Amino acid sequence: MKNYFMILLIVGIFGSIASVLSDGSSLGKYVRYISALVCVIIVITPLKGILKAIPSSFSQPEEIIFSEDDLTASAIKITEEQISEKIEEKFGIIPIGVCIEIDRDEKISLSVTLEEKDEHRRAEIDEYVKSLCS
Repeated sequence: MKNYFMILLIVGIFGSIASVLSDGSSLGKYVRYISALVCVIIVITPLKGILKAIPSSFSQPEEIIFSEDDLTASAIKITEEQISEKIEEKFGIIPIGVCIEIDRDEKISLSVTLEEKDEHRRAEIDEYVKSLCS
């Protein structure tokens, strides 16, 4: 820190001497401008570390990249939950599970698992689920 003030003092002294020597010439104002600019740069230099730290603390979070498989799995899960909710709304039956599967040929199969006491409504529920998927 001592060296910092010494450099600032030396630059200030040289700037003042150069300004006095060139006071009568047409370059006097340019010499004063350059010496003042150098002093400002020296004063601001220690703040560089602080200024670099500020934007990094307010930086935006990194972009999250999802693969196609992740998005497909999320969409399937949401769709299964929605179908389960619709069955509950329509029939008052909460399915044990709703499963959507996509095979390699991109054929989609949907199965609804019901409790044994609700199996008598299987045909009705399957027909309703087919109407949802059409």
